[in-house]
Parts: sequence; structure tokens; C-alpha cells
Amino acid sequence: AKHSRHRAMASSYLGTAVSVGSMFTRLPQIRKIHASQSVEGLSLGMFVVDTGCNTMSALFHHSKGFPVNTYGECLAFVSQNFAILALFAKLHPNPEARRIFVLAVGAYLGFVTAVSRNPKTCGRPLEALQSLNAASCQLARVPQIITNYRNKSTGQLSVVPWLLNLIGSAIRLYTTRQQLKGNPILTAGFSASVIVNAIIVAQCLYYRHGKGAE
Repeated sequence: AKHSRHRAMASSYLGTAVSVGSMFTRLPQIRKIHASQSVEGLSLGMFVVDTGCNTMSALFHHSKGFPVNTYGECLAFVSQNFAILALFAKLHPNPEARRIFVLAVGAYLGFVTAVSRNPKTCGRPLEALQSLNAASCQLARVPQIITNYRNKSTGQLSVVPWLLNLIGSAIRLYTTRQQLKGNPILTAGFSASVIVNAIIVAQCLYYRHGKGAE
């Protein structure tokens, strides 16, 4: 029992550390886009789908009454993704992109507010959607992997967020087992996340040294 308490405490601290650390994971990417005034090599679709997946995951955890330190990074990723999407809209040659972005944000906030206020009513649909999240959130990263492979370059993609995502996903496998009794839906999602993030980190390191062009 003593060891169980220690594991639970360690898991709680690790979960909090992941949540806090995730607030900074995508700042290097945001700074890189802002400095270069370019989104070259970045997949817009990946960030859009990733935002949706993290939103659904946060709503799922909320509906289950799980502690915030088990899903805090989802909230952090969504806020940082919106900053990146805003840069996409700003740098897009079509001025209509900004208007579309504002309308999309408004619709998004309306949806999140409605669902979060009715966790019991939306509980079962959210559970079904979270099952799809395990696959769709990682499939959202496939276009980025393909883009990197085709270009033989990672362009303005920053390796730091992906490396931190990889570490965070590995930690979440442990905290899910300890705090959430190894919830199978979440375990599957984090396992897939470890694999996909590892691939992108490997691409960043490989193409950074120009090996892809040889």
C-alpha cells in the first residue's frame, strides 16, 4: 500500500509537470514562424486536426471527472495551436483567410462551451469520439511526415516541440496506468503518439544534417 501511494504521488507530480511543461512546447515553433514570416514545410491540416483532437480529449477527461493534471497539456496545445493557426491566416496571401479564421474560432468556442456545460448528456458521444481520437490525432501527423519525406527537408518545423511531445506521451502512458487505471482508450492513443512523435523527431534530426538530399 505504501508503494502504491508513492507511485500515485509520483504519477500526480509527473502529470502536473507535463501539463506545465506543455505550455512552452510549441513556443519555439511559434517563434520560428514569426521570425521567418513563413510557414514553409508546415502542414495546416495537421494543426487543424490536432486542435480538434486535443479539444475532444480535454472534453472527454472533463466529462469523466478526471483530474486536470491528467489532461492539462491538451488545453495548452489547443491555445498554442490557435497561435500557429493565426499565423497561418496572417501569412496567407488570400485576405479572406483571416475572416475565415475568426469565424472558425467563434464556432469553436460556441461548441466547447455547449459541450462542457452538459458533461453528462454528452458523456457517451464523447467516449465514442475519444475512441476515434486515438487514431485520428496521430493520423493528423501523417501529412507532416509525408511532407517531410517528399521535401527531403523539415522546412520551418522545429524539433523541440516534437521531442517534448515524445517525452510527454511516454510519461502519460505511466500516469494513465497509475491514475486512470490504465484506461484502454487513452493508453492506445498515447502509445500511438509515442511512435508518431518518434518518427517526426527522427526526420528532423536526419534531414537537419542534409542526409535526405544525398
